[in-house]
Amino acid sequence: MSEKQMNEEENKRLGQMIFALARGDISALESIYTLMSKLLYAIGNAHFKQKADIEDAIHDLLILLYRNAHKFRKNKNACAWIVKMFQNSIRSRLRRCRTETEYLAAHAHAAAACEGKDDLKYIENHLFIRQIFEKLTDYEQDLMIYRYWGGFTIREVADILEKPKSTVESQLKNLEKKIRKF
Repeated sequence: MSEKQMNEEENKRLGQMIFALARGDISALESIYTLMSKLLYAIGNAHFKQKADIEDAIHDLLILLYRNAHKFRKNKNACAWIVKMFQNSIRSRLRRCRTETEYLAAHAHAAAACEGKDDLKYIENHLFIRQIFEKLTDYEQDLMIYRYWGGFTIREVADILEKPKSTVESQLKNLEKKIRKF
């Protein structure tokens, strides 16, 4: 199991922290952040190049958690609930920036002026990947992010998406074939 994945005990503890937050214990936010920060940064990194943008997205998530902790239900997968909320928050943030390609292009000019060719090569590669990524549906993008950037197991992805494991497995295989065609 990778560092990014959460074991059952940690997930249960995370659920308890969400319940504590719903009861008004604001210190639970710090504990949630501590437990999930590596995973949240990995997911944020799939969408943003700048660390500050990732931190802003995580900050938005913590606000959402504070406002919506009372909606969490006992039998839900706490990690999956938070990740889904984070993903939706990122999508909203990107919509506000019009498109992610415009966002990255704007940063490419700034990086070229400040940091040199190595950073430009990274941005060019990232833009190429984003062009392929944008050809995928939102659902296919979620599959890619959860499985490959987030490091979730197929079972965890199935839990997040509320689908049977076998369905997610076949969808991932089909998605890999689709990406190879690009």
